[in-house]
Parts: sequence; structure tokens; C-alpha cells
Amino acid sequence: MRTRLVSLVLAAAMAAATAGNGGHAAEPVATGDSKPATPRIGDRVRMAATAACPTPEDLARVQKLIEQKDVVGADAYIAQTCLDLPAGTEFIIQSISSGVFCGRPQGASDCLWMNQSAILEPDADSH
Repeated sequence: MRTRLVSLVLAAAMAAATAGNGGHAAEPVATGDSKPATPRIGDRVRMAATAACPTPEDLARVQKLIEQKDVVGADAYIAQTCLDLPAGTEFIIQSISSGVFCGRPQGASDCLWMNQSAILEPDADSH
């Protein structure tokens, strides 16, 4: 079931990213005082290239592997459990926790966990 869920969410996310950012480099957005923008539940956000996982625990595992400088392990875990999303993918924020959020691509019923620091455009629907 997890594989089917990930496949459905990936298909919706990839469709949303098709509009993308034309291959331009992506940088997370900060407020005028250089602090990351604060997302709110219901916001539509555009993401930098990032890992998106089915559970916050999966995302924490990826982060731990990266902190341990185990890039090969992190890549393998993302390939097996999570999604490696391209820059420009849009999500609607469903839930927020400390430094992470669960976002749902338009047309999908389930959400994926990502780092808030990967948000390029908070409130992307107003642009």
C-alpha cells in the first residue's frame, strides 16, 4: 500500500512541477530579516529540490544520515522510502511541526513530510 500511495503522490507532484521554474537554480525564501518565512496550514508553497517522505520519522532518518555525512545511505533511503522532488513542486500545507511540514500536492489526498527550510515561495498561489 505504501508503494501505491507514494506512486500516486509522486504522479501528482510531478504533474504540479511540470510548470516548474524553467531549470533555474532555486533558493529558499527568507523574510527581510533573513529568517525563513513562516508557513501556515492551508498555504500553497513552492519547494526547492528536496526529499519528501511519508512520515516525519522517515524524514528524520534522512536528516540523520545527512548529518552523519552518509550521502550514499541517505540517497538509498530516499530512493527506497521517500521521493526526491524537483524544484518548483507545489504543495498545500496540511500539518506543521518543528521545522517540518506535511504538504499535499493538488489533486492528491495524502501528504508528504518535508523540511520547512526547502520552501521557496510561501503562499505561492498569490504570485
